[in-house]
Amino acid sequence: MKIMTFTQFVVASLVSMQAFAGLTGAEREAKIKSIFNDVKKMSKGALDQNAYQTALGRSFVMQNGAIMSPPAGTMMTVAFRNAKANELADLDFFVGNRYASNYWELTNKAIGTPAEQAAKAFRFNQAELKVKSEALPLAISMAKHQMLELYYMSKSPTSTLTKSYLQRGVSDANDELKYYRLYAEYLAANIKYENDYLVFVEFQKTSSLLPGKKSISLAGIRQLVANISTKFDTYMTPEKASTFRALRNSIHNGMNKSVLISLGNFQQDNKSVITAEDLVSYESLKSQISAFYKIDKDVLTVLLPSIKNDLPDARALVTRLNQSGNSLNSLLELSNMAMTARQKFYVTKNIDLTHFVIRSQELIDAEMGNLTLTSKSDLAMKAKTLVNMSYATGLMSQARRGEIVAQLDQNPDAATKLLASALGEGITTYEAAFQPALNDWKLVSTSASQFVEDGIRSSTLIGLDSTLTQLKKLAVPTPATPTVNPTSPVTVDAKPTSSTAITPASPVTPVVTVQPSSNSSSVAGQITITAPASNETMSIETQGLNFGYLIFVPKLETEKIVPTLNAHMIPVFESLPLDLGTIAGTITEEAQTPLSHVNMKSKTRVGRSPNLFMANASKDSRLASLIAKKALVRFELKDGVISIREASLTEAQAYWNAISDKQVVIKLRADLTERRIRATKNLGFNDVISIGAKAANYSEGTHILPEAFRPGFAIPFYYYREFIRTNTMEGKTIEQYIIDLVNNPRVKTDKAFLVESLAKVQVRMTDPTLTVNKELVANLKALVTAQYPEQKMRFRSSTNSEDMPQFTGAGLYDSGAYDPKKPKKTIEKALQYVWASVWNLRAFEEREAFKINHLDVSMAMLISPAYQDELANGVGVSRNIIDPKLGPGFYLNIQGGSDAVTNPDATITPDQVLILKKPDLKAGTKYTLIYKKYSSKTKTEPILPYAEVEKIADYLQVLQDHFYTIYHPKKDNPNFALDVEFKVDVSEGTRKVHYKQARPFVGQ
Repeated sequence: MKIMTFTQFVVASLVSMQAFAGLTGAEREAKIKSIFNDVKKMSKGALDQNAYQTALGRSFVMQNGAIMSPPAGTMMTVAFRNAKANELADLDFFVGNRYASNYWELTNKAIGTPAEQAAKAFRFNQAELKVKSEALPLAISMAKHQMLELYYMSKSPTSTLTKSYLQRGVSDANDELKYYRLYAEYLAANIKYENDYLVFVEFQKTSSLLPGKKSISLAGIRQLVANISTKFDTYMTPEKASTFRALRNSIHNGMNKSVLISLGNFQQDNKSVITAEDLVSYESLKSQISAFYKIDKDVLTVLLPSIKNDLPDARALVTRLNQSGNSLNSLLELSNMAMTARQKFYVTKNIDLTHFVIRSQELIDAEMGNLTLTSKSDLAMKAKTLVNMSYATGLMSQARRGEIVAQLDQNPDAATKLLASALGEGITTYEAAFQPALNDWKLVSTSASQFVEDGIRSSTLIGLDSTLTQLKKLAVPTPATPTVNPTSPVTVDAKPTSSTAITPASPVTPVVTVQPSSNSSSVAGQITITAPASNETMSIETQGLNFGYLIFVPKLETEKIVPTLNAHMIPVFESLPLDLGTIAGTITEEAQTPLSHVNMKSKTRVGRSPNLFMANASKDSRLASLIAKKALVRFELKDGVISIREASLTEAQAYWNAISDKQVVIKLRADLTERRIRATKNLGFNDVISIGAKAANYSEGTHILPEAFRPGFAIPFYYYREFIRTNTMEGKTIEQYIIDLVNNPRVKTDKAFLVESLAKVQVRMTDPTLTVNKELVANLKALVTAQYPEQKMRFRSSTNSEDMPQFTGAGLYDSGAYDPKKPKKTIEKALQYVWASVWNLRAFEEREAFKINHLDVSMAMLISPAYQDELANGVGVSRNIIDPKLGPGFYLNIQGGSDAVTNPDATITPDQVLILKKPDLKAGTKYTLIYKKYSSKTKTEPILPYAEVEKIADYLQVLQDHFYTIYHPKKDNPNFALDVEFKVDVSEGTRKVHYKQARPFVGQ
């Protein structure tokens, strides 16, 4: 390992900041992107290991096979920025941020400490540095970049940069704590502006070095995990021991709460290996880390000795908290003390005052969640507490805080307006505080765009926002029930808290009002229904407008009727269909999930395929009469309002023509010259032209998340075309038969003819007597046998007409299977079955609706191992599509075993879980999980443990960040999200999360 001497390091580090002087903004940005990309690929990341003299008893460091001869005794090692990272630092962009290395740079650049002096025991003139206020911009910039770098790594846990960071740094807790405090004390001595104070507080929140518990020693935790790691090295396999050493390194160099989840996962995966003796130590380690992060009054007690002169009343307050519990009054009192701590901090610069503020916020946030507050006075007191903490943490000015508190005392209703303004100001303040570093990180990381939003979600503003919502509800009087004219058409708001809306009547087409509840009362012939708070009987799944004929589809006839539906029909399904072609809209009497097949199909036709869940829709008296005569209706779902009325054919035809005219023609591409069967590890997104988006995206996933995507193979488009060109049907090639069929005018006017003709094509293409390229079959068998001997393989469609940003083609094509243990499950049969699915009815109609040229469609395939021991499966979206007001997150549907999620049996429903990208302080978890529904299999508990849901979410964030840069390199679509499918199965005796698909989400 190459180690720089101190003289070399100092010279390299003190390169003039003018190295890139004169660059334009665009040139600087290009440099940052280029250098960061280089650093991101380095095995050591941004850090090199550099020898540094110290008086501590450390081991010697080797250089070129020999022990370096230190002039001042023994030696320790500290990670400093390497040459590439220093190039970024010269551009005021800092990676490889450590308290020791940042403090070293500050000292040398501010004071100009000579190299020889710097080599003496890593001690600098702190008093001299403190008065060097001209170094403050550099120190503040480093602090901002350190937070943004940690955020980047939390979103990219498997990146080389993250892994290298966790394995380097000052490994002695006392040294790291020392330089953390020296760095923080310099900042404290010089900050003057409110934005700098906010950065200072947020910067310290991210540290694991805040004063913790009297009974818990950080050094003790590190020693314990080191001892366990040493023991594991003696009897675990090198791979398992290495996995735990990575955990050890993360605890030594960057411990945070999420390490508890990782420790739990490792223990679960190796429970049969860990000895009973080591298990005791392991449980002790988890217990100590959990206690270290537990938020209670002990974290305030430990600070009392260092703040007693600044806050002489703090001890009495903490004593009262211990005696009386955390009542609303006591929390308000604590927030007042936190405000005093901020004010005293400006005078004394005691950083433990800001530690008191941070711990007070954590305690208030945790305890507020345990209080049930319903009265206006209680909510006003809660708001006052959170406003105080917003000032104490730097998110609100003193003047704004005073104005709001005065209004809360005098006029709570008027205070809600001030609170709303303050919330907006708080978000703006947070955004401004981290500039320009934030804009710089947005150049190299898509996740950086969410930094402010996630930061706000961990601040007092999130609690203030929910309190404001509660106050607004109490301030708004209950609306009177409107008088409904029985001869007027009515539309009803399906939102639980909204009042009835009345719209003008149409002289010839009466509106049928569909009300979202079963509790009704008759008013002069018109039914008025109160919307249920639970919304269990009705929900708008996809907004839109269309015209169509209402058709009732009984449960027992679903599969028979579905093939007869067309783009001018609105089926009312008694049960959810397993398949669905192109229709004008949908009403289902069974509840849907946002990721159900019906809903996903509707969302691909945004704006023109309204989708409604309405329990017992067919039994509504007026709707039933329209269904009975198969009435042509105007069907609109918009902003919670459901409107259905009869329409004329002239009106409907005009609308259908307008839709067709606006439809953008999707042109397909396919490279038909590529003949190689290649492993996914040798493919990527750029190969989409020859293997289709599904296989290309999967291959891309194997590079960024190899642990989540199983190695597989891809068959290019060439072999599909060869198959239909070399085999015949009714005296012509299959390709020519298809060309003639597509060009036949009857396919657009005669549904029965279309159904029959497509069925004939599929039957012929699956005929076992047809010829399949023998070289293809032989090569596939050899590859699969070598990689996955005796395993069942899945052959999945990867056409050039699916998984596209503007057209997902979800569920259009079929998958096949090859099983070497079953003679009938041949490679030839799997290939033919998947190729034939190009010509099933649902695919044909969906392409027709999107003006896709059927004759341009080509079928490639993705081949991967089947899931032999499937514990759970699911689908997800990398965006909060359920309740965006709660903040950014993911939405998952999860089902146990192999039961389908997108097309489930009517009696089986999945877990529906919203994952918010903010920590659950009460649970001590990285994400906040909100289960909208539990699976019908478990009823009262989740299918998967939290650790696996977190892993699914972590992987999903990595995929989201990576594919965003591919599909939107200019980062011009903040709503971009992925639609994914995943499995949890037992692989090689261990539970693992695997992804099987990732594609752009097409939805609202």
